[in-house]
Amino acid sequence: MLVACFNSQASTVSKKPIAIPTELYTSLARENERAEKEDLTNEISQLQDIDRQINAGHYTMAEQALSELPTNANTMMLQTKLSLFAGQPKIALNWLDDLDKKLLAIHAYQHPYVLELTSETLYRNNKLLGSAIADIENKKNPITIWHKLLSSELRTEKKETHGPLENETIAWINLAELAKDHPNDFPQLKSAVLNWKQQYPEHMANQLLSDINADDRPIPRSIAVLLPLSGLHADSGKSVQQGLLEAYYEAHERTSQSILFYDTNSVPIDELYPIIKAQGHDLILGPLTKEDTERLLNIADSSPAIISLNYTNQNISTPHLQFGLSPEDEARQIADLAWRQGKSAAIIISPNTDKAKKITRAFTQAWITLGGTIIDRYYYQDTDKFAATIAKLLGITDSQSRQHKLHQTLLLHVNSTLYSRKDADMVFLVSDPTIARQVVPFIKFYAGNSLPVFATSQVNNGHDAINQNKDLNDLYFCDMTAAFQAREKNQNKLYFLGKDAYLLATQQTHLSALPHFPLTGNTGQLYLNPMMHTIQRELTCGQFKNGRATAFNTT
Repeated sequence: MLVACFNSQASTVSKKPIAIPTELYTSLARENERAEKEDLTNEISQLQDIDRQINAGHYTMAEQALSELPTNANTMMLQTKLSLFAGQPKIALNWLDDLDKKLLAIHAYQHPYVLELTSETLYRNNKLLGSAIADIENKKNPITIWHKLLSSELRTEKKETHGPLENETIAWINLAELAKDHPNDFPQLKSAVLNWKQQYPEHMANQLLSDINADDRPIPRSIAVLLPLSGLHADSGKSVQQGLLEAYYEAHERTSQSILFYDTNSVPIDELYPIIKAQGHDLILGPLTKEDTERLLNIADSSPAIISLNYTNQNISTPHLQFGLSPEDEARQIADLAWRQGKSAAIIISPNTDKAKKITRAFTQAWITLGGTIIDRYYYQDTDKFAATIAKLLGITDSQSRQHKLHQTLLLHVNSTLYSRKDADMVFLVSDPTIARQVVPFIKFYAGNSLPVFATSQVNNGHDAINQNKDLNDLYFCDMTAAFQAREKNQNKLYFLGKDAYLLATQQTHLSALPHFPLTGNTGQLYLNPMMHTIQRELTCGQFKNGRATAFNTT
């Protein structure tokens, strides 16, 4: 058996700053009517010291100092911040619920910071609409507000809001509902959005609509599709081809449109591109492999436009776009999902391969940016004995060793409970279903429900292997929308990539006029990132329940 690698050094963490500036405290001095000025000065100094302790990660010291102060709006604010930074978002939510905002009404300096705490606390408790409402009141970035609204269970969460909503908030919600109601019908969506725009001409969300009157882009009459239809990647190419043709025949616009397929394994890209240009195609879909994509984008002119089916690291320009199935994007969305569920300290379990390193690097970067910590890493080999290695990773072997030493010291049998480590609150797993079915049960056995597992879509093989997948019950993952729906066995992920490639080919006007409004694809909610010239996918997240991949409610 090959030895597994452990790295117990926690990553450096930089918490999301929630600044409480000096002005907040000095405002107290100006507005407070207490006669004892010296007492007030001491209190301000204590509050500032506690704030600095929280920012420095000295949570025990801050908690002790707060316990010695009287409970008021200011100490409750710091209690909320302390709980949030210490990885206890549910406790932060309790403090937030107790925080009487009426006490803060006389202190104008405090409002933005209370709203900042409110937004982050609600976000960490997966209350996206409430977080967005706090951002709206705090005049935050409209794109941040917009994505929270679109990612929320809008209609469900709206029923849970207390008290009347401000007109500005109602307008935001109405616009988000329009985006959800008319995702792939651009004429109807545009008409509805223009009506909204007329009703709210000064609204902040109009910044998202600046391109709405962009020139219409006609549906391409002739599409060249570049795929490997023979050789090493033929199965992948044919899956994309099947999905694309399926979408083509389902579409109403196909009557005057032609699609011609080119085998990139038979003719090199350098030779193929001049042929395609000479034939006068309006759009190129593909290539599929990273290498061919880089070659094509290196030699391509501005016409015809290209929607590649893979990503490169090079800069590309209008009108070309990149679209694909990126596991790194999945990892970033898993980080966000775990963060929204109040997790903050992760253990990473992955193979020690180049592909896995890219995935874990993407997760780590996103996780630390959010404010999370990497507690430990375990790199496995397929031949590992997971009972022993997971026990070691979770600290069970240390607990067994302590029990054994106690038995030797007392010279009698000792009944004691084996405890797993308490410094982590989640596991990020990179594996295929076979490995996951071995790892997840051992994590549950040693840690119970205290250490939920989050994984990339690799764990979901798309088959109805219900009995085997019961070992994955409660595991969280994010995947393309179609992965949670019943489908034929030949409809793999590349098949759905093909379907969405055709969708993007026919929705060029939507992408240019309303880039922040998603198309509902089979691989996810599809947005245009105009700065990066990429199509970004917002995945569907869920869990295994009774052996089945089950999506969260997204109504």
